[in-house]
Parts: sequence; structure tokens; C-alpha cells
Amino acid sequence: MIPSYRKDSLEQHYKIINQLGKGAMGITYAAEDVNTGQKIALKVISLQNLSDAKHLELLEREVTVLKQLNHPNIPQYIDYFQLKEDNKLYLVQELVLGKNLNQQVESGLRLTEGEVKNIAQQVLYILDYLHNFQPSIIHRDIKPHNLILGDDVKIFLVDFGAVHNAYYNTMIGGTVGIGTIGYMSPEQQIGKPVPASDLYSLGRTLLYLLTNRPPDHLLAHKETVNLDHIRDYIQLSDEFIQWLEKILDPDVDERFYSAKEALNSLKNTKSINKEKNSQIGWFALICLGVASVTLGTFSYN
Repeated sequence: MIPSYRKDSLEQHYKIINQLGKGAMGITYAAEDVNTGQKIALKVISLQNLSDAKHLELLEREVTVLKQLNHPNIPQYIDYFQLKEDNKLYLVQELVLGKNLNQQVESGLRLTEGEVKNIAQQVLYILDYLHNFQPSIIHRDIKPHNLILGDDVKIFLVDFGAVHNAYYNTMIGGTVGIGTIGYMSPEQQIGKPVPASDLYSLGRTLLYLLTNRPPDHLLAHKETVNLDHIRDYIQLSDEFIQWLEKILDPDVDERFYSAKEALNSLKNTKSINKEKNSQIGWFALICLGVASVTLGTFSYN
């Protein structure tokens, strides 16, 4: 997607407040629209840092996908532009207040089965939305770093830099896996992602949230799935363990076929943690998240 071209200065549009994160392709800032007062997230990408055409292609694909998305759990695309003389690209999105789930766990967050199910359901609703595009939009980087807990206890899915239309690998004959080691499915590692690959990554994310252990420490990618040992870390119902084993099956044909199927199955499981005080746990999450600001195009550590 070609950015709009502006001849004026950045300061005429946005006032930078603070840096949110830094990645291989640029820096993301919390900023304010000087004309409307709206708080936004500003991703600044130096063209000098785009070492090859592939990086620019990934950025343009990200922007193209973001522009067509309209979902309450995905930060909204606002603008994409280039200034006349500073050799940089700017991507503007809705600013989300909160911490990503990796930061939350590292800060001491411990979740019950019911709370993890709540997160899983929210993510599955998002994936169902993405996968129902024609062709399907596969996120390809579902992990705790890319799930933001907002200050209203809503989960936001961020970082669409690895997004991949389902037909793309077929068109170019690609065999390179794009994503994060430890969370990618076996088929995604060889460059053959399908919508169910996002489900596998979600399953590994849930393992991390439940146990505070990297998923590779609990489950190898190509072994028969047996999660009985997960009870060493948290008490879970048999039904939920069986659901996790299915979403984590290394054989894509044995996994849930779609986000909707996984969601319907999850809704039919019973939680052993239906405590009346579950809202207190969520309030603790909010307190952990309000102190930090993060956004939708980077995964922050």
C-alpha cells in the first residue's frame, strides 16, 4: 500500500508523548493529534532500516490488512503517510491502554481456569472474524506479547506484521515460516500456515498463561499431546485439559478445524473455577495494566 505524501512537518500533526517500544523495523510512540487531541500510537519506520524489499513488503502488507479491519478487539487503523524530506514512513493507529499478557505474567499475574477461558474466548472471536475473510487472514504470530489486556478487561490482538493471506504461500511457493519459535505450529514452521495454525499458537499461549512456563518446556511440537502433567502447575478440569490437547494437536487434521468450532467446544466445557469473586481477579489485572501504555503494532517485552 502506497503511503500518502505530505510536505509539512510531523509537529503540525502529532505531538509525541513517550516511547512505547522499539523493534527491528522502527520505533512506536504514544502521541497526540494536535488538531483533535486524540491519543494515538505512532509507528515510525526509517527507510534506511528497511534493508531489503522483503521488509518493505511486510510493512505494506501489514498496512493493507489493518486498513480493512473493523473489530472492537483490534486497534483501529488511522493513517499511513510519508513526509517529504525525512526518509521515514509513519503508521498511525488507535492507542490501547494496558500491558501485554507476557508483561502481566512477568509482573506476577496468576490466572484461574475461568479467567484463561475468558481470554481464549475473546481471542477466538477475533480469529473467527479474521479467518472468515476471503481469503482468510491468518495472523501467524499469536503469543502473549501480542495480546493486550485493556483497562476495561478487553483483550486486544496486535502486531499484524506477520499477517499472511491464505493463498500467498501457494502463489509464491514459499517454504519459510514466519512467526515466533515456541508458538508456531509444525505446518507453519515449514511455511504452510492455515487458519488452524493460529489456533495452535493460541493453545501454546494459554499454556504459558496457566503455568508461567515457556510452552516448549511443557510440550514438544511433534509428540503425542498429553497434558496430565500440567496439574503440577495449576488445578484444571479434565474437560479443559482435553480441549487444550485438541487445539494443540501437532497434526492439523486432528486439531479444531476453525475458531468457531474451538469456541463452541470451549463454551461446552465446565470450569472448576466459577467463584463469585472472579471479578476481583480481573480487577487485579486492570490495576497491573493501567500503569503502562502499549499499542497495536509491536509486541513489547
